[in-house]
Amino acid sequence: METERLVIKFGGVSLKDYKRLKNTAEIIKKNNDKELVVVISAIGESTNELIKSANKALNGNIDYKSIKDIHIIICEKLNVDFNKLTILFNELENSLLKIKKSGEIKPMDTDLIMSYGERLSIIVLSEYLNNIGINAKSVNSWELGFITNSNFLNAEILPESSELIKDNLNELLSKKIIPIITGFIAKDKLGNITTLGRGGSDLSASYIASSINANKVVLWKDVDGILSSNPKLIDNTVKLDEISFREASEMAFFGAEILHPQSLFPVIGKNISVEIRNFLKHENKGTMIVDKLKENNLNKIKAISYRKDVTMVQIRSNRMLGNFGFLSKVFKVFNDLEISVDMIATSEVSISLTLDESHDIEKLKENLNDFAIVKVSNNNSIVSLIGNTQKSTKIFKHAFEILNEFKIDVKMVSYGASNVNICFIVKSIELEKTVNVLHVGLIESEGLTC
Repeated sequence: METERLVIKFGGVSLKDYKRLKNTAEIIKKNNDKELVVVISAIGESTNELIKSANKALNGNIDYKSIKDIHIIICEKLNVDFNKLTILFNELENSLLKIKKSGEIKPMDTDLIMSYGERLSIIVLSEYLNNIGINAKSVNSWELGFITNSNFLNAEILPESSELIKDNLNELLSKKIIPIITGFIAKDKLGNITTLGRGGSDLSASYIASSINANKVVLWKDVDGILSSNPKLIDNTVKLDEISFREASEMAFFGAEILHPQSLFPVIGKNISVEIRNFLKHENKGTMIVDKLKENNLNKIKAISYRKDVTMVQIRSNRMLGNFGFLSKVFKVFNDLEISVDMIATSEVSISLTLDESHDIEKLKENLNDFAIVKVSNNNSIVSLIGNTQKSTKIFKHAFEILNEFKIDVKMVSYGASNVNICFIVKSIELEKTVNVLHVGLIESEGLTC
């Protein structure tokens, strides 16, 4: 029987203090019988403190005492030699001095400064693991072969990384070494340190799993798993035992903060499951994200996600019928302005769509006014029903009966782009009520089966 290959990732909450770092080590120890790869984030608030230090350097003050103190305390509590970190702290000081001298912080500088958090944490954890008898080695992601483009703050991993990662990790695993790897960071082809943006550590873990053909990825977080909606808005949320990759991606795209949709892409279709588990209750089962759902999980509305601060734009051709090329003109404007669209409904002469409120709407209107009539509506929210939506008539019937009962007007509906979600636009002032009544009616009361 082949040894199970497992990639596990620990975020900052798992490394908040020495007690949690011990807990992390205990989870690693329990999985020591597997071919194990560990990806970790920075310890505690290190990343935020590093950004503060960079801003202080910009104002002429070299101060990284808070980051140093965090690591001194943890090293003392875990009996780890702090001197192992000295070289990195010297590098950090030199990096801050360069910011002070230049009088500016470029995106490249921000990525470099933030990288020290992960680079320090892998040394602390690997040293502690070795002290308690676990054969671990700290590894920077670029030493494995992580190569990105030079889009600092939000870099993309280049395809050639996969084979390099596979070869380097196979060598370590064959020697029974557990690699402790930096998440969130990499290097471009010129050797500059880059960061992968939001969800970067999760992405690192899933990319590694895809490269080495792992059996599973476990993402340790501070929640029990993926819930049926945001517990800050809904009292009676339900933990989902199982969800498909497509459903999880849609939830993430439409506002669920537990995952970034990008972090799942490397393992989709690879027969590699992803599990979300609670670091603080590590004996409990979490949520499994899988390619193929079990039969009893196929026909359900499982969750309700939402996204606030949405602008709805209605664009109508000023020539009405027969205006050949109208849609292509509209899409060219969006392409030129690099504006991404969330939801869209089209006809030959009109388009309704949504975007987040960060875009330059006035510039968009200016570019469209030559050939279209534009109407903009602000303060909207997208509400997304996630699950098997193939039998959409039944879902629409139930949902609209509920919305009508509570006098909630729907401004736009989107369905058909996938078979796992139906989206509504409502005014943001109605969002909390909308999500709650739909959750009660479609999930709590009857668990709507499609």
